[in-house]
Amino acid sequence: SNPLDRMASTVVHPSPSTEFTREVISAEPGAEAEWSFRHAPCFRESMLYSLAGGTAFGMIEAIRRSPPLQVGNVAVGTFTVLSLGTWFLCRNAARDRHKNVVASLQHATESRRAHPTGAQDPPAASAAS
Repeated sequence: SNPLDRMASTVVHPSPSTEFTREVISAEPGAEAEWSFRHAPCFRESMLYSLAGGTAFGMIEAIRRSPPLQVGNVAVGTFTVLSLGTWFLCRNAARDRHKNVVASLQHATESRRAHPTGAQDPPAASAAS
């Protein structure tokens, strides 16, 4: 079983009477202890990019016959910069996708309220008739 399934979360449902209703799903006791960073969104992507980049730049420094301390510093520094950079870029993209989904749901709810039977506006009469 996935620990995220047991975590507390809020599910938003469109409702005919209100724009949105919120249903809170409570967590099982102790579920917080099972959750870790590997379940966080964008973790895998940022770690893969930063490990690859840190390894690549560390190897380039080693090929250049730099001192071992400098090789380590370059590898760890590159890993840190890439992991933070890709983490924030990925989270920003996820936030934008979430905003687009919310806007689409609001638009669908508004158009459903404007046309409760599902009928569309009649097409405009052609001027040629």
